[in-house]
Amino acid sequence: MASMAASALPFEGTNLADRKHFRQAVGCDDFAVGEFIISRVGAAEPALAFAYPVRKADGKARGV
Repeated sequence: MASMAASALPFEGTNLADRKHFRQAVGCDDFAVGEFIISRVGAAEPALAFAYPVRKADGKARGV
């Protein structure tokens, strides 16, 4: 059995649908690496973004 631990700052919700990594993850239904960006979540910092689609048991998108 695998386990996972994660930590993050509080997240108030930001629409990231315009970002390359988000569109690619949804379009290919797989892990995607984006490009160099300035983050819109938390502080405006340089970042290399990545994303993975999360699906419900019925296959519908739950999040990225």
